[in-house]
Amino acid sequence: MNHAMPPYPSGSVRLENTEDGTVLHLNGDIDNAAVDTYEDALAEPSNASADLLIAVEAADVTFLNSAGVAFLVRDLAAARAAGHKPELRRPSRVARRVLQITGVISLFRVVP
Repeated sequence: MNHAMPPYPSGSVRLENTEDGTVLHLNGDIDNAAVDTYEDALAEPSNASADLLIAVEAADVTFLNSAGVAFLVRDLAAARAAGHKPELRRPSRVARRVLQITGVISLFRVVP
């Protein structure tokens, strides 16, 4: 039986720059591996984004652990400092539940 890890994390985080600002897309398991992969990619100067985070698309989140929640709180800091409350778009049941339990959902305007 092969127990090798896949060559990529089961979850992903990516940015989409729009005319209005940046949308953060979360897919699959948003855990330590997904957050680390995303933050490593952002460390490269060509991948940095200075646009304001306006929304988090969370329809495809299948798992969200404390690393994922902490990541969202950090990523929302600039928007909160600028007086904005980003949208949480179509959160999956899992994402909504974890964000409700942790109280982090209050940092968003939830858009079903």
